[in-house]
Amino acid sequence: MWLLGFTVGAVGAGLHLLALATGPLTTVQPIGVTVVVFAVPLGALLRRRRPAAVDLLAAVAVAAGLAVLVSTLSTTTAPRPPGGDGLVVATVVALGVAAVAACCGRRPVVLAAAAATLLGLTSALVRALVSTGHGVGAFLHPATLLLVGCVVVGTLLEQGSYKAGRLAATVAVMTVVDPLVSIGLGSLLLGQTVHVTYPVLTGLAAPVGLAGVLVLTRRQHPAVSGRPKQATDRRVVVSSSV
Repeated sequence: MWLLGFTVGAVGAGLHLLALATGPLTTVQPIGVTVVVFAVPLGALLRRRRPAAVDLLAAVAVAAGLAVLVSTLSTTTAPRPPGGDGLVVATVVALGVAAVAACCGRRPVVLAAAAATLLGLTSALVRALVSTGHGVGAFLHPATLLLVGCVVVGTLLEQGSYKAGRLAATVAVMTVVDPLVSIGLGSLLLGQTVHVTYPVLTGLAAPVGLAGVLVLTRRQHPAVSGRPKQATDRRVVVSSSV
């Protein structure tokens, strides 16, 4: 089950990379929040029961908030190849996050936040490398080494958080922090300005979507009945994005 979950997660990560190669961060990253929406039917299927009304309402809130965010967020300039200053900032952020995680390794929420930050930085780096326009030659860019390190350390921290703490809290932190970090650092690395078309509408939609995320992540990950406890503890949630 663990290997199956990890394999599915790897396939999802590959599709995420493909999306980053063809679309802006302001579109791709918010869509990752829909992972908790898919948890509603899948969780109900595994537990062999109908989804509760509160879960359906929360899923609608996430979908509605997401639709508004994607519609009102945009970038006003074309992406540029990652520069030296941006890479220095990204490296400092990555090392700082790794250091905090090393000092607070027994706190699952801290591990989840650190993992989400590194994986969000990975998404920003992928988009930045794609913007170089050098095709396969982009893999020779200095940012590639940082990207690989972020993927490895971020994945390990994510799995450590799943193992050390409550699953719902980990998913909630990962779901919220990852897109915020990737869009923020992406605008720095790519030299793009994030433009909000309707600030008031966006300000109203964001808490609605966030509330739906928190409700779903608190309700959709109980142990599956009939599974031995050891198997439940080892399972991998395939909800993270690269």
